[in-house]
Amino acid sequence: MRKRAGAVHTVKIKNTALMTLFYNLSSELEIRITKITSL
Repeated sequence: MRKRAGAVHTVKIKNTALMTLFYNLSSELEIRITKITSL
């Protein structure tokens, strides 16, 4: 039971890291698009 809980926890950490990475990428893209359209 403990191992399973640990695995779920690891998956949650990985998902959070992926979401953070994705969020950073999309905000970076948004900034670039805004700059391009403002030119």
